[in-house]
Amino acid sequence: MQSRGETQLPPKNRQMLYHVHRIVHPPVGLAPGLDGPGGPTGLEGLEGLAGPAGRLGGPSAPDSQRLAISSSPANMVSTVSSFILKTCCGVKSLNSCGGRVAVVADAAQFYSSSGFEDEMCEGAVWLYRATGNAQYLTEAKGYNSAAWAWALSWDDKKVACQLLLYEETKDAQYKQQVVGFMAGWSEQGSISYTPCGLAWRDKWGANRYAGNTAFLALAAAEAGILTVKYRTWAVEQMNYLLGDNNHDDGCFSFAIGVGDTYPVSPHHRSASCGDIPEPCSEDNLHV
Repeated sequence: MQSRGETQLPPKNRQMLYHVHRIVHPPVGLAPGLDGPGGPTGLEGLEGLAGPAGRLGGPSAPDSQRLAISSSPANMVSTVSSFILKTCCGVKSLNSCGGRVAVVADAAQFYSSSGFEDEMCEGAVWLYRATGNAQYLTEAKGYNSAAWAWALSWDDKKVACQLLLYEETKDAQYKQQVVGFMAGWSEQGSISYTPCGLAWRDKWGANRYAGNTAFLALAAAEAGILTVKYRTWAVEQMNYLLGDNNHDDGCFSFAIGVGDTYPVSPHHRSASCGDIPEPCSEDNLHV
């Protein structure tokens, strides 16, 4: 099993501006696998495939239903279920996948990971949902950390793992881990709030962190954890991002194209360039 990372090695990718559909240099993909360097990245690819399979044919479904799904070539989910069963290093245990924590060296200078346990935990739960194999759930529990995450981000998914484990087990310890994380994001917690109400974790990607936590809050609410409180908080954060914020005495949407006022010069390589045939270079950055 392999998943693709960046389409260029990170240093080159970050030094260039280009229309994405006019790339003239050959792409150099990073291809981590479950049995090689960058295993957690490969596992996250499996998570994306396991999601729909788990929803329609996961462990809550009887064996006959899962088998029926797997035998139907017309059903995309069936293909996913079968694929997962055949590709996890040929076995039904993540622990046997060698080299899973090695770093993809070319990407490490930009996206080094503080740990791999959260990805392994999250992926194991999704594989359990897709296959019904209890070994995956056991391994997910082993990878879980009781610590509260700094945020829900590309590098820290502990709280996502904790919520997934609660959904599958209804074990109070996982619920308390989620509640502890969310308490830190309340106005009485450790997170700062802007004058207009955004939960502000960090200057780089402030909206990302608030939006991710709003998503987590909604998922927790769906799982029956402080449903009204978390839904209310999540909606407030999402409304802020979409323009209900009195930013500069007006309503400023941080989602491009939503509302009347929104960013017009985003930090996005292709969006920094005009339409073809206009040139695309550093001179166009943020123009």
